[in-house]
This record gives sequence, structure tokens and C-alpha cells, in this order.
Amino acid sequence: PQIVTPRHRFQWKQSDEGLLVELGRERGPKSTPSNESFVEAFHSVERLSLAYFSGFPRSGTEAKRELRARSRTWGRDSREWISTNSIDQLNVDDGWRELLRGLIAGVGFPLESRASVLDTLFKLTLARSGRAFRGGISGYRDFLLRLAVHLGARVALNEEECEALYVEDGRIHSVRLKGQAASSGVVRTQGVILGCASSHAFNMMDWVGSRRKPKLAPGLKPTGWKFTVGLTLRSEGLSEGAGTRTIWFEEGAPALEIEISSPDEYQQTHSEDRLVFLRTEFPFEESTLDAAFMHRMTSRMFKKFCEIHPFAEYHLIRMFPDYRDRSEAESDALAEVYGFLSTQMIPDNLRTYSERGSGCVTSIPNLYVANGESQPQLGSLGSVLIAQEIAKRVRLEKLKNQLQHRGTGPEARL
Repeated sequence: PQIVTPRHRFQWKQSDEGLLVELGRERGPKSTPSNESFVEAFHSVERLSLAYFSGFPRSGTEAKRELRARSRTWGRDSREWISTNSIDQLNVDDGWRELLRGLIAGVGFPLESRASVLDTLFKLTLARSGRAFRGGISGYRDFLLRLAVHLGARVALNEEECEALYVEDGRIHSVRLKGQAASSGVVRTQGVILGCASSHAFNMMDWVGSRRKPKLAPGLKPTGWKFTVGLTLRSEGLSEGAGTRTIWFEEGAPALEIEISSPDEYQQTHSEDRLVFLRTEFPFEESTLDAAFMHRMTSRMFKKFCEIHPFAEYHLIRMFPDYRDRSEAESDALAEVYGFLSTQMIPDNLRTYSERGSGCVTSIPNLYVANGESQPQLGSLGSVLIAQEIAKRVRLEKLKNQLQHRGTGPEARL
């Protein structure tokens, strides 16, 4: 992404040489030594990023240990990047610190007060991969379904809704699908993965032969929710060289993400116009559900967008929500999309969290959770890593069952 802050306009480059040139251009010729120490540390971090993310939820312990062993031959400034506890304690100027926070916002992760600089650098390696989810929530959902099939899951394409979970002897042994006949609607299962809040699933459980119901861990407390403004814009309204993703970041304010797409990417009719999505985070408070508040924030988001793209206002075709339109039709459309009567009605996929994730394991051995609370510190990537972790656990459980049935003889050994 391109990061725009009050001090910087920085393009995250995919090569070490390009990154050094961009840092030198933005920070000046006197910054060369500190830029080189950063790139040295970051390059080594990047080479171990696969091991780091594969090591979740243990935060890539092996990758960190190997990196610290390698860093013994580095200079002091380079070692500081992987040994400092937090960005606030890092011995850099305020411009560097602001830029790092903007980069983290650009990758889509919340800033954690407990996150080390090393964890932050590992997350930034994703920005250098050049990969991103495109096509909105439907594109991301399709990606997760393809990943599930790749990992061995069977996906019901007609999307039957689960109506009940049957628990016997402390394990889920079958599910009942809504709208199906009694004989065909009950499906036996070796495990269940929840995409909703665990508290919601708890209310659907039917306990068979269980004297005591295990308690599920309480969910995380949301701290915010995602709000999106959609624009249709003639391409002439965008500044020359505009990237597909830009992040505006300023200390003390939520980040503003700007995504620029073509209609083709959202399965719309081909056009030279551009779809622009402005995204930010609102506090998880009742006052943010007021239509007047949303219109006021929409106005500010659009104004900031026009500061980055000065001619956008003259080439705007449509906007939603449109803070300029006070018609009844606009009010009805806003209520249909964002008409939540209370914060409890905000969907799970719009909620954001600032705490550490609760992981995928529950008190029921074969019940797993893969929702926004599982790994919120990893943004959308958290769902992918949780899916892989669950697949490993299910395979291990299946292997244990096979060994138990075979016995403990030589033929059962791995």
C-alpha cells in the first residue's frame, strides 16, 4: 500500500533496493545509516516469515529464536529492530514511528500495546508479498471456501443453515440442517467449525447423555466496528500514479483506507469508471449508529479523500452514503445497510477487537471457532491461519483415533 501521513507519502516497495531509495527520498540523505539498519533487519525477518506464521498460535517461537541467533553478527542499530519491546520504546525519530504505525494500519492489523517491534516487522512482510484480497467480502469468502476444500473439507454449496448441534458424551456427533426432513437433515460429523460467536452456537446445542454442560469461554469485547463509504468515480478524478490501496494515518485518529477497483473485479459491467471504497473504524458505541453521525463522518472521509485526489469532487458520479442527499429514499437506503438499533445488532464480520485472540479451541474437544475473535491481531489473515490450525488439529485427532483402534503394536507405530 501507499502510506500517507502528515509527514510522509511513502510507497512500500517489494525489493530492498527500492525500499532504500524510497526511504532515502522520504527521509533525506542523512537517514542512510538508519535506513540500511532497518532494511538489514527486515530482510532477515522476511526470510523467516513463513516459519513465523506457520508457528501460530505460538507466535513463531522457532523463527524468533533463529533470528536472534543470526542477529549476533549485526550492528547495534540493526539488532535494536528485533530486540525492542514496542514501537514507543524504539530509538527512532517521531517521523519513523509515525511511518511504522501507518504501515501496520496499511496491512490491516490493529496496533497492539503488547506487540514487540519484531512481531510488527513480521506482519509487515505481508505487505512486501504484493498479495491482497480483492473483491470485497464475497471475494474473501470464496477464498476461504477454496482453502477449506484444499484442506480436505466438504462444502455444501447450497448453503444449508445449521439448526441444531447434538452433543453426546461431551463431543458433537451430528448436526441438524434447517428445512430438511428428519431422516436426511441430521448429518454425523467428526468436528464442527463455527464462523459465528460461540455464545450463539451454545444456544443451538442439544445435550444427549451429558450430566454436566461444559462452559464455553466468554467472547471478546468489541472495541469498534467497520464503516465503508462507496464511490463511483470517473477515472480522470484520480491523481496520476494512484495505487490500488492507500492508507491515510494520523496519530490520535482512526486510519482511513482507500481501495480503488475496476467494476470487473466486483462482477459488474465493464467500464472505465472506478469504484472507490473508503473504510474506517467507528468506536463500538450507540452514538455511532445515529444517521447524522454517519453522514458527518462520511463528509470528513470524503474531504480527506479529496485532499489526496484534488479533482475527485468534480468527477464524482455517485456516493453511498451520500451526506448531501437528505431525501427519504437515501434515509431508507442507509437504514437498510447500517440501520442497527443497538451495537448488539452489528454483525460479527463488522466488529473489531483490540485484545489478543481467543484462538480456535473450545471446551468441547471437536468444536472449533474461526471467527473475528479467534485472531483479531492478524486481521483477515487470522481467519486463514485459524483454518490451517484447525485442519492440523482435526488430522491429528483422526490419527489418534486410528492408532487407538489399531492398538499399540509395532504396526501402529509411525
